[in-house]
Amino acid sequence: MCTIARFRPWQSAGLVLAVWTLASNSAAAAPITVGGFAFDSGEEAFADDASFVSGSGVRFSCAAGAPAASSYAEALSGSDITQCVNVSGGGDGVIEVAFNDNSIVNGPGADLVIFEVSGPRATGTPDPAELFELSVFDGTVYTPFAAFTPVATGFGTPDPTLDLFAVAIDLTTFGIAAGAAVNHVRLHLFDNGLGSKGADIAALGALNSATPIPEPSTAALLAIGLLGMANRRCA
Repeated sequence: MCTIARFRPWQSAGLVLAVWTLASNSAAAAPITVGGFAFDSGEEAFADDASFVSGSGVRFSCAAGAPAASSYAEALSGSDITQCVNVSGGGDGVIEVAFNDNSIVNGPGADLVIFEVSGPRATGTPDPAELFELSVFDGTVYTPFAAFTPVATGFGTPDPTLDLFAVAIDLTTFGIAAGAAVNHVRLHLFDNGLGSKGADIAALGALNSATPIPEPSTAALLAIGLLGMANRRCA
């Protein structure tokens, strides 16, 4: 025999709110620190995918104390700094990097950190031999490339011959409006003729990061389903 349990409107609304809150918070992640930079969104702050766009000699075979990656995506996804993308001698090419489960937001101060590995240098020392260029998708087109020189963070890598370098980037540099979000960037890597064959990019992380939350309609449907189950109880 089944009985029908009647929910008052305020109880139904409360259940919907509880489900919505649970869905919104389900993706919360513990903050992590990489190279002295704190990422409040944890692993979600980092890039999720990467693909080859154009050029030649761009490879994902470089590593810093770990086996080389099997793809551009593997090399540049997440906070792992032991795999990287670079170019061979004379190489010159472009890689597109995507942030799928979060966006880089133009907030206060630096918004994006690009990590790079190179030979040891004193903390705060730039390495011109590792120069690279970056372009961001502004929602309509990719911006012109801008050049950046990695700076020694003072942190090492699992490879004792390589240290961790970084560039902290403000999206305002690319004309991105305050509060606007970016999901795709492009790296221009090239042999700069200074002996190192250019930058060895290991990871990209958003300091100012916005994480998408479930659509209200999705949470509402879930709540309705739960209400239906709660309203019909079989004795």
